[in-house]
Amino acid sequence: MMYAFNSWLAEFCAYDAVRLIGIGEIPVWDMGLAIPEARRAASLGLKGVMMPAVPGYVGAWSSPADHPYTSEFYKPLWDVLEELQLVMVIHADAAAATQGLQDYTHPGLNMIINKTLPSEMIASLIVSHVFRDRPNLKLLCVETGVGWMAHLVSWMDVLVREHPTLYKGLTEAPSATFRKHVFGSFLWDTIGISNRIVIGIENIMWCNDFPHSYGPWPNSRAMIEKDLAGLSEEDRYKILAGNAIKVFNLDG
Repeated sequence: MMYAFNSWLAEFCAYDAVRLIGIGEIPVWDMGLAIPEARRAASLGLKGVMMPAVPGYVGAWSSPADHPYTSEFYKPLWDVLEELQLVMVIHADAAAATQGLQDYTHPGLNMIINKTLPSEMIASLIVSHVFRDRPNLKLLCVETGVGWMAHLVSWMDVLVREHPTLYKGLTEAPSATFRKHVFGSFLWDTIGISNRIVIGIENIMWCNDFPHSYGPWPNSRAMIEKDLAGLSEEDRYKILAGNAIKVFNLDG
């Protein structure tokens, strides 16, 4: 099914390759299948691959992957994704962890909590040296918001400073690694924008989830003006376009 989806997606994006950026699917639970499909996705012109925020999660948008991202199981995949310059993309996918809430039976609750779930993956990739050993590997958190990232990067730095024996092998502050490798996009997030210096202005992107009414569309322009009020034209450009161009290598 993923093979068919990636083929269709590449054909769809070919209609306007300048405007349409495709993100493929790979079977992350089977490296023998995932790696060749990642290579094929890159050859088709796709710019990234979807990854589960929580591997092995059982529930809405679940994946049968059953290894934590700290596992050596994924090492061949990390190497290939960096080689191919395919961005790892995670969506605000997994819902609640508690039995009975995992399938969006309480969507109001799930939409509140699902934004921060990528923190586990981010921390895993930093503390297990995945990013340290792969300077060009990138992770983009889509529609997750970014405000929570300010606390995450600050807290990681505090822990490494206060408990260095727990984080052996790190060659720089986690916040520095984060700013080189991790990016996030937001629908509404005045808190994130107000903490842009902590997060990193080049790590933040705007999104609108068109055509879903869940996002700011059809009032996108008004929300942009509200969320980005007071920012310089340079910073507005980075959030609205420039950062995405850099992350996906769209400038050639």
